[in-house]
Amino acid sequence: MDKRIPIVEENLHVHTRTVDSGGVRIRKHVEEHLEPIELSLHRDAVAVRRVPVDRVVDEPVPTREDGDTLIIPVHEERLVRQWVLVEELHVTRRTTQARATGEVTLRRESVSFERTPPENSDAPPTD
Repeated sequence: MDKRIPIVEENLHVHTRTVDSGGVRIRKHVEEHLEPIELSLHRDAVAVRRVPVDRVVDEPVPTREDGDTLIIPVHEERLVRQWVLVEELHVTRRTTQARATGEVTLRRESVSFERTPPENSDAPPTD
């Protein structure tokens, strides 16, 4: 007696399809705010002091510096053809520092996300 045993083989064919499961809407917002700042300001000022000399010199005296003071001689020619040092201008620079406040505009971006439904609402969502 012959018995037959069937041999079965299964085959699988897999395919995919694209399904619209919705999307994401991204919004970007720009916020501005004023931020106070403080900075250091430098200001130079000069002080001029007249120093009478009234001294006869042989030739014009050149400009010179004494520490932080610039000395500028002022001459006058007299009838006897003598140089007389009439006065000196002593110019001293003084630097002052002051604090100043102001405001600057700073920007900050923030982002929000919103899920949108698929166009075809009967399609199953895929996550």
